[in-house]
Amino acid sequence: MHQTELILQRTAAINKGTVFYHFNLMQSNTNSPSIYRKHQICFFESHYTEPKSVLISGESGTSDPLSIWDIGGTTKWSTNWTDVVWHNVAYEIGRLLDNFGFLVALWHSAGSDPLTLTVPAVSTSVSSNGVDWHLGVLELPVSDQKDSTEDFFFSGVHIESSSLTKTVTGPAGVSRP
Repeated sequence: MHQTELILQRTAAINKGTVFYHFNLMQSNTNSPSIYRKHQICFFESHYTEPKSVLISGESGTSDPLSIWDIGGTTKWSTNWTDVVWHNVAYEIGRLLDNFGFLVALWHSAGSDPLTLTVPAVSTSVSSNGVDWHLGVLELPVSDQKDSTEDFFFSGVHIESSSLTKTVTGPAGVSRP
């Protein structure tokens, strides 16, 4: 197992309204993530929602070029993860009115396009207070697959509450390609 990540030090819990966890992710033509391994990306410790890249444990086949998004271990969305394209992501996490669960939605865009609602809110159980968000990648080995150098690029990491910023901009408000 290989793991590289930052664990944010924050105190605002996800059980206090709606929270948006933003990040932008890209891979390059050089050292692209292996399609023969399993990668869990920007996950909460309980793994109740997360993107995963490539080969998923228990599925048939020996490789998979897709990036998927799971809620509670069930795939809700997938895309081909193309080289040198920024994928802009925001998890929308909000407490249900009855306080017995959460709603989780996915916002996504590519390049400099504004975020759009990709997966409408899905009810799920959450064993997290939101402070255990791992910004990074956990790579799990697959039998008979050689280790290789893999590069993941992150940008635009932030957390906001109440409303979602849908535009994807760089320093000084300039949209980035």
